[in-house]
Amino acid sequence: RRYIEYSDFVCVCNSTYCDDFPPIVRPKAGYVLLYESNRNGDHFKESSLKFKSFNGNKNCEKNNCLKKGKENQIIISVDKNHKYQKLYGFGNAFTDSAGYMLSSVDPSLATAIINSYFSANGIEFSFGRVPISGTDYSLRPYTYDDVYNDYKLKYFSLQREDFEWKIPYIKQAQSVCPHTLKLIGSNWSPPVWMKQIEEFIAFSELKGEVGGQYYQILANYYVKFLKAYQKNGITFWGLTTENEPVQDHHGNNLKMTPE
Repeated sequence: RRYIEYSDFVCVCNSTYCDDFPPIVRPKAGYVLLYESNRNGDHFKESSLKFKSFNGNKNCEKNNCLKKGKENQIIISVDKNHKYQKLYGFGNAFTDSAGYMLSSVDPSLATAIINSYFSANGIEFSFGRVPISGTDYSLRPYTYDDVYNDYKLKYFSLQREDFEWKIPYIKQAQSVCPHTLKLIGSNWSPPVWMKQIEEFIAFSELKGEVGGQYYQILANYYVKFLKAYQKNGITFWGLTTENEPVQDHHGNNLKMTPE
């Protein structure tokens, strides 16, 4: 019902046509660019907002300068004298399930979707998260070494999911991205024989002591993943040790506390 209600103003993308996003440009000093799609049929309508000088507001609480203005407007104050973390960019995830869905549609539509996220005619994503083997959305539970107790990882190997549903779309995104596409590898579940509860969906820690044998095997597992992708022409910018390390969910996971 919700889709039908809002379908009159969603952006359009199919095998023959895709709404293009205006090329992203740096706004003039003191301005911010706004892109809007709305019920009036505007798709990615561009407008420019000008910052106004701000000398304090009694209604703006300390460390919380977002409030409702007149006629349901939102007022956001920006203090240029205080800078925090650096923003490197935005992105999405190259999961095998997303690749599977892209492979199931017309190739021209898949290309249009990739372009809409990564190209200069799209929103120019500059980051991509790549799962290390399967996720909770994968079509099957798997890792890169499901040979029981293969401590030296002799049987480590990428899978069909990588060669058909991850690597091709990563390379396609790289080819159209006007930026250097930064990739981050993220683990969901290691081989189950490394976990205290030997199940993919078990919210369980690694076997043994912290820093022990299985922690070293997991580190080696990550390195093999990076090298395997490198052999296929893909290098990584970053790595996270675990997806949702302290949150149990119904899917491939591993409990890993900060300690």
